[in-house]
Amino acid sequence: TDPLSIPGSGRAPPSLHRGWTNQHRTTTINQLLRLSYPMEQFVWSGQFRIVFSDLNKVSSTETRRLLQKRIIERIEQEVVLTTLIGAEEGLLKPEQIHHEAVKLLQKSESELFELLVRALPYGSIKLLGEVRSDALLQLSMPDRKLLLPPGQASQPPHVGKLVFAVLKRVGWKTLCDAKSPLYKLWSQKIPGVYSAAYFATSVTQTFHDWKIGLPFLAAGVSAIAMKYGAQEFCDLTKPDSIMDSRRKGTKR
Repeated sequence: TDPLSIPGSGRAPPSLHRGWTNQHRTTTINQLLRLSYPMEQFVWSGQFRIVFSDLNKVSSTETRRLLQKRIIERIEQEVVLTTLIGAEEGLLKPEQIHHEAVKLLQKSESELFELLVRALPYGSIKLLGEVRSDALLQLSMPDRKLLLPPGQASQPPHVGKLVFAVLKRVGWKTLCDAKSPLYKLWSQKIPGVYSAAYFATSVTQTFHDWKIGLPFLAAGVSAIAMKYGAQEFCDLTKPDSIMDSRRKGTKR
């Protein structure tokens, strides 16, 4: 399993108030690229500081910067997920979630991103900025300047994309089991799978399992799935890995 994919049901969420530690231990570049610890531990224990310290030694500038960008994206996604777990803003009712998902399908991408950001729990953007700033401080100034500046990183276009990425990964975990009845109906393009609350029911159960009580974001996952056929959606949303990104880059 991809250690950087969003964990499933039963995941013990890190506390929003947990402090980072400055523990140090020897980590080779090979160990770094495997990232064998869970993403939540990687972020909330301060492990990313050690990783970036070793990553700064990668001689290929293009490869180093590609990996820095990918790891920071994963850190940001973990922070977003953390702020969602334990949030409660109403009952998760599949029929209502389906109704809201149908309305979301009419929105443009920029409108959807704006709405997703508004649906985040209070303090999410502040926490995201704090963790991102900590990560950026581990990079050299020339590398740091190539990444999105703090002002832009806290704006709806960027934060909305982060929330969207998290919801897509939740959707993949929830809906892409090829053996499930929903997937079979979906892959056969049975019309009723889009008009009834099939997606919303599955997403509701996942949100219950993860203790995410945010009906609007549940509707967001459902709406994303309803835009695609089963194979297209699952190919699009399947979590990639740091190593996949590295293979697309250049030599070390």
